[in-house]
Amino acid sequence: MDEMDAYRRLVASCPGRAANGSIDAYVASFEDDGTVDRHLRVGAIAHHLVDEARAGRRQEIEQAMAAAEEILSDGDSNARDLVRMDLFEGLQNICSHNDVAVSPDVFVLTLGPRSRAAWDDIEAEWAAAATWSGEGARITADEYVGVRDEHLRRYLQVGKRRRPDGSLLSATDLIRFHQAKHPSGGPRTGGHGSSTVFVMAFALLAVLLVLLLLLK
Repeated sequence: MDEMDAYRRLVASCPGRAANGSIDAYVASFEDDGTVDRHLRVGAIAHHLVDEARAGRRQEIEQAMAAAEEILSDGDSNARDLVRMDLFEGLQNICSHNDVAVSPDVFVLTLGPRSRAAWDDIEAEWAAAATWSGEGARITADEYVGVRDEHLRRYLQVGKRRRPDGSLLSATDLIRFHQAKHPSGGPRTGGHGSSTVFVMAFALLAVLLVLLLLLK
């Protein structure tokens, strides 16, 4: 199973996402006309599943987590990255924000064994990155609270993780932490090369978007 197959499998697991107008508007606000950004759209699936959890609906959550387990079992490295970096990291990051009010336990309870191992690995990696004192531009919690644009807030929720002390950890922090641990430039996990570039670009774009919005 390659990345496209994995993407189609995740989309098929969430038929209600097509009727979620706010998610479609979110995707349209960041996706170039005539293109399909699979990373952005899987992040949108993560948002949709959080919306489903908030509404007390579990069917599509269970379907999506079953699809994730299948992809982690049968997918190639890029397909697995789509689940790990875009779906699972997205869910964990979104749920970390106080204004979301959905516990990640809703998703943990539905994970298969491979998914739970991947989920725990991601949690551990972000926790380790949070203890590393690196340099770089960061969006503060106060700046996040000041974002009024709904689509930009969703965008930041996918790529930012709120720590218990109120600080915001970004994908950029995670990449820099990994690079400090592996100066040779080895990938975070097998086959992460292209996804790592996307994550770095995603995080830097988020910083620029917030700064531009705050300067208006």
